[in-house]
Amino acid sequence: MMEDIDRKVLRILINHSRMTQTVPSIRKLCIKTGRSDSDIRSILKKLADMGYIEWNPQLPEQVKLLESPGRQESPSRYR
Repeated sequence: MMEDIDRKVLRILINHSRMTQTVPSIRKLCIKTGRSDSDIRSILKKLADMGYIEWNPQLPEQVKLLESPGRQESPSRYR
């Protein structure tokens, strides 16, 4: 189940990428959410494990949004 902060980060990723064609940096996510770097990394890992994004901790600034047609809360829902 997705927690509020997970949903918030996902919405920030979707909205930012929609407006700028890029994803926000981890630093920007920290500023927008008030969370620490390690919290954001943990949330990104969780979103990746849940199938919402592709994210490699070795390349932390490279996030790719995924669409899952069968998923109840697909990123396309926010577009």
